[in-house]
Amino acid sequence: MNHFNLMAALVLVAATAQADPVVYQYPKAQAPEQALGTLDKQSDEYWQEVTGKALRQGVPLYISQDKALVRVAPKARFEGGQVFKAKGLDINQLTLADANGKALALERLAAQQEMASAGFGDGSVALRVAKGQARLSSSQPLNDDDRFLVHVKEKGSAHLLSASSDFTLPQGTNRIKLALSLDGQALAPGQVQLTLTSPSGQVVPVRYDGRYLRPQAPLEEIGARHGYYRLEVFTQSQVAGQTLARSLALPVMQTQETASVGAVRLERLDAQTLVAHIPLKARLDGRFAVKSTLIGQYQGKALAIGTTEVAQDLAGGADFALPFTLPPGVEDLRLDNLVVTDQTRMLKLYPDLKPSLRN
Repeated sequence: MNHFNLMAALVLVAATAQADPVVYQYPKAQAPEQALGTLDKQSDEYWQEVTGKALRQGVPLYISQDKALVRVAPKARFEGGQVFKAKGLDINQLTLADANGKALALERLAAQQEMASAGFGDGSVALRVAKGQARLSSSQPLNDDDRFLVHVKEKGSAHLLSASSDFTLPQGTNRIKLALSLDGQALAPGQVQLTLTSPSGQVVPVRYDGRYLRPQAPLEEIGARHGYYRLEVFTQSQVAGQTLARSLALPVMQTQETASVGAVRLERLDAQTLVAHIPLKARLDGRFAVKSTLIGQYQGKALAIGTTEVAQDLAGGADFALPFTLPPGVEDLRLDNLVVTDQTRMLKLYPDLKPSLRN
């Protein structure tokens, strides 16, 4: 067989292997899965992106407690199809001053090399700053358009930004439930800045009415194949005469029913073997996995017998055959905890199983 025929044969074998169903029986029955609904998160930190010009002139820091940790890192920017990243900062050329320009104490914790050794390979430096409002500046000759991230962490602070939001946005609904509060007080739409960014870095315009976040343009990504959408929240307010700033980030995923389940049939082949036939119809072609747990009655009690998962390519519709091994003495068999995974778009679906689907 010549080189070209061999390569063609290998491609054919690989394609066939990918198309064939892959069956996996878990060593023990799996715990039920549930769709991730509401996300709850709190923040004792804030971050902002600043230019090299702003950092030379001085950027404000809002510190509400002593010994806050400040991390400054160069950021990449995209311009004309090219990527530009600011050069690293010299920690010894960073200074802190009050509103009148008077120098303030600044504890330099870690330079770039030390941060890199600690796992921060982004060129960042770390500082510790005392309570109060101050301006952080660099005497380096930074380019005006360079971008830097200034990240302030106030571990253990009593001042917390809280968010409760939907994780998923079903395609066509065009709204996400979102509740925001600072120190237990609800935040009005005018008190927050919201930015929704796609996995590719595109900013999606949004509107917030205090209850729902509504994207003002269609979301293109379905599932998490390229990552999640990122919702950033920023707020700034006066607390006890001082400016308090907080940031928070939440993931958002647009979902779609990319496949539907038909009538399920249980086929008992013999005393030890049962096959569950689960017809799946794809609304969007791709590779799908179907997982379910077989439940039975044993000595008057419900018993989770086992969990099986089958994955295969799907264009149109197909029957997913899930085999189960039966222990002696079980009866009244039924399926439960059905999960369909769209592996192409990294999306999970949770179809309902009717109680009538029994052996």
